[in-house]
Amino acid sequence: MKEKSKNPDNLTEIINGISELKAQLSDLNALDIAEIFEELERDELIKLYRILPKSMAAEVFASMESDQQRIIVEALTDAEIGEVMGGLFVDDAVDFID
Repeated sequence: MKEKSKNPDNLTEIINGISELKAQLSDLNALDIAEIFEELERDELIKLYRILPKSMAAEVFASMESDQQRIIVEALTDAEIGEVMGGLFVDDAVDFID
Protein backbone atom coordinates (compact mmCIF):
# COMPACT_ATOMS: atom_id res chain seq x y z
CA MET A 1 0.00 0.00 0.00
CA LYS A 2 1.35 3.39 -0.98
CA GLU A 3 1.84 5.74 1.95
CA LYS A 4 0.64 9.29 1.46
CA SER A 5 3.19 11.99 2.03
CA LYS A 6 2.52 14.31 4.95
CA ASN A 7 5.03 16.77 3.59
CA PRO A 8 3.66 20.34 3.53
CA ASP A 9 5.44 20.88 0.20
CA ASN A 10 3.29 18.14 -1.32
CA LEU A 11 0.16 19.91 -0.12
CA THR A 12 1.40 23.18 -1.59
CA GLU A 13 2.00 21.45 -4.94
CA ILE A 14 -1.52 20.02 -4.91
CA ILE A 15 -3.06 23.40 -4.10
CA ASN A 16 -1.00 25.09 -6.82
CA GLY A 17 -2.08 22.42 -9.30
CA ILE A 18 -5.74 22.97 -8.45
CA SER A 19 -5.32 26.73 -8.75
CA GLU A 20 -3.67 26.33 -12.14
CA LEU A 21 -6.42 23.99 -13.35
CA LYS A 22 -9.08 26.42 -12.14
CA ALA A 23 -7.37 29.24 -14.06
CA GLN A 24 -7.18 27.12 -17.22
CA LEU A 25 -10.87 26.24 -16.95
CA SER A 26 -11.68 29.93 -16.50
CA ASP A 27 -10.09 30.64 -19.89
CA LEU A 28 -12.48 28.24 -21.66
CA ASN A 29 -16.10 28.85 -22.55
CA ALA A 30 -18.92 26.81 -21.04
CA LEU A 31 -19.55 24.73 -24.17
CA ASP A 32 -15.90 23.68 -24.39
CA ILE A 33 -15.88 22.69 -20.73
CA ALA A 34 -19.10 20.71 -21.17
CA GLU A 35 -17.50 18.86 -24.09
CA ILE A 36 -14.44 18.05 -21.98
CA PHE A 37 -16.73 16.79 -19.23
CA GLU A 38 -18.32 14.31 -21.67
CA GLU A 39 -15.02 12.41 -21.75
CA LEU A 40 -14.64 12.10 -17.98
CA GLU A 41 -15.51 9.31 -15.61
CA ARG A 42 -18.11 10.06 -12.94
CA ASP A 43 -15.65 10.84 -10.13
CA GLU A 44 -13.49 13.05 -12.34
CA LEU A 45 -16.57 14.90 -13.58
CA ILE A 46 -17.70 15.65 -10.03
CA LYS A 47 -14.25 16.79 -8.90
CA LEU A 48 -13.71 19.09 -11.87
CA TYR A 49 -17.21 20.55 -11.64
CA ARG A 50 -16.63 21.39 -7.98
CA ILE A 51 -13.52 23.43 -8.78
CA LEU A 52 -15.18 25.50 -11.49
CA PRO A 53 -15.42 29.16 -10.60
CA LYS A 54 -18.89 29.80 -9.19
CA SER A 55 -19.46 32.39 -11.88
CA MET A 56 -19.15 29.65 -14.54
CA ALA A 57 -20.77 26.68 -12.83
CA ALA A 58 -24.38 27.39 -13.83
CA GLU A 59 -23.50 28.14 -17.44
CA VAL A 60 -21.45 24.94 -17.73
CA PHE A 61 -24.27 23.00 -16.05
CA ALA A 62 -26.76 24.32 -18.62
CA SER A 63 -24.41 23.21 -21.43
CA MET A 64 -23.99 19.66 -20.11
CA GLU A 65 -25.87 16.58 -21.25
CA SER A 66 -28.80 15.63 -19.00
CA ASP A 67 -27.14 12.42 -17.75
CA GLN A 68 -24.12 14.42 -16.64
CA GLN A 69 -26.35 17.02 -15.01
CA ARG A 70 -27.97 14.27 -12.96
CA ILE A 71 -24.57 12.98 -11.83
CA ILE A 72 -23.68 16.47 -10.66
CA VAL A 73 -26.99 17.04 -8.86
CA GLU A 74 -26.68 13.71 -7.05
CA ALA A 75 -23.22 14.74 -5.81
CA LEU A 76 -24.05 18.29 -4.69
CA THR A 77 -25.48 19.45 -1.41
CA ASP A 78 -28.86 21.16 -1.34
CA ALA A 79 -27.17 24.54 -0.92
CA GLU A 80 -24.90 23.90 -3.93
CA ILE A 81 -27.88 22.80 -6.04
CA GLY A 82 -29.65 26.01 -5.05
CA GLU A 83 -26.65 28.04 -6.22
CA VAL A 84 -26.57 26.26 -9.57
CA MET A 85 -30.31 26.56 -10.12
CA GLY A 86 -30.22 30.22 -9.07
CA GLY A 87 -27.60 30.87 -11.73
CA LEU A 88 -29.57 29.26 -14.55
CA PHE A 89 -31.87 31.06 -16.91
CA VAL A 90 -35.48 30.11 -16.25
CA ASP A 91 -35.78 28.06 -19.46
CA ASP A 92 -32.61 26.10 -18.61
CA ALA A 93 -33.92 25.34 -15.11
CA VAL A 94 -37.26 24.21 -16.54
CA ASP A 95 -35.48 21.99 -19.09
CA PHE A 96 -33.53 20.33 -16.30
CA ILE A 97 -36.58 19.77 -14.12
CA ASP A 98 -38.51 18.25 -17.04
